[in-house]
Amino acid sequence: MTAMMAQMPAAPETKRRFGGTATVPLPKSVYYPMLAMLVLFIGGNTFASPAAVGMNAAKWLPTFALLLASTSLLVGRRVPRCPPTMFFALMAMLAMALGGTYLGLQPVRGLSEMISSLVTIGTAYVAAAMLVATDSRRAFFDLVAGVGRVVLIGATLCYIAGINYGRGTGLSAWTDNSNTLAAMLAPGLVIFVAGCIERRPGWLLWHLPFLVVGIPILIVTDGRASDVWAIFGVLAFWLYRRSSWPTLFAFLIAFIALIIFWGPITTAIGHWTQLDISPRRMTASGPLSGREEVWRIGWQLFVERPIFGYGFGSSKLLLAQESWRFVRHQGLHFHSSYLMAMVETGIFGFVAFMVVIGSTVVRGIADGQRTRALPRESWPTAALPMAMVFGAMGHGVFESWLIAGGNVNSPLFWICVWLIHFQAQIPVRQVQRSPAPPLGNMAAGPLPAR
Repeated sequence: MTAMMAQMPAAPETKRRFGGTATVPLPKSVYYPMLAMLVLFIGGNTFASPAAVGMNAAKWLPTFALLLASTSLLVGRRVPRCPPTMFFALMAMLAMALGGTYLGLQPVRGLSEMISSLVTIGTAYVAAAMLVATDSRRAFFDLVAGVGRVVLIGATLCYIAGINYGRGTGLSAWTDNSNTLAAMLAPGLVIFVAGCIERRPGWLLWHLPFLVVGIPILIVTDGRASDVWAIFGVLAFWLYRRSSWPTLFAFLIAFIALIIFWGPITTAIGHWTQLDISPRRMTASGPLSGREEVWRIGWQLFVERPIFGYGFGSSKLLLAQESWRFVRHQGLHFHSSYLMAMVETGIFGFVAFMVVIGSTVVRGIADGQRTRALPRESWPTAALPMAMVFGAMGHGVFESWLIAGGNVNSPLFWICVWLIHFQAQIPVRQVQRSPAPPLGNMAAGPLPAR
């Protein structure tokens, strides 16, 4: 993996300003812990493997090493400020989560889950500040893309060889289920899209082929939630470049309405087309794969304890107690990060979490207004954090992980959240394009040589 990424073409990165040309790689003291963290977070999802237990424990060692290395590199530098809205929203969420955990079903387990989330968010905060302070954001995404290439090659080889160790339908390869593999592939595809937009030297080798192969591999995983991630990520590039607020709100409202009113909509379509779509048949073949069952149970649990919730880490125990009611749903997760936040942290913790997400999206789109002057070779890198967060928001509607610190994509998600807020504090250099010289009188002969 390291050799593959060493061959990747060095892409220009900014020098204290967007639009610069200096190349700034990741410092070695950060590169290796970050690489080890990403690999171990991914490796901890192998199916029925004793090594996965060790990897899940060992992944926190490079995480702490990254925290220390990033902190040491910030000493003596001008570091970006933490936005007050983010600070107070996270503190409010922490307070409600702590109260719910103390009064919850599993205080000890809940406390360990909360600590893992705090470590992930804190490490991401320091790492993102270091990436901005050292102008190595492009090198960071090159590293993530390199890991994504290895995952994609491995998934492709498993598909060709017919290796599929996971449970359920779709390609799982070496992972525990197809949704996990799809979630590993989606972030890399978003970066490959950015590389194809930039079209820097080497993009026909390092971005386009992996994008062309990655899309069908993502489809055969049958991880439809990750399809949403990829689609939302691509949409985010357009939103970032155009700063289209009306389009954003219209899209979000339509998407939320589609989820809420899916049942009545399908019933109306069935009657209109004169198809007999009974509620029983809809449950057996619905597009949500049984999620509607656990969502209803989650809402009932929230209504029963709406203030403090049941505490961090309570989802598995709650759903184990309610599993006898499932007809089609599998697993012990709510399959929605937002519902999980409501059940585990209560209404006030959920509101604080939505303030964090909402302020990040607002800041990201506002940042796009500042970078309109950047050329095609620069602005997609500035838009990548927004694309990652926007894609993760869509993915989080159907999967429970945005506040789960040990999830495979949690470090990447929270680093991108902080990058959006931090890079907005960097001044943008206006790109001045001089007008082309007049061609002169072509009939008078060729232009003089320069």
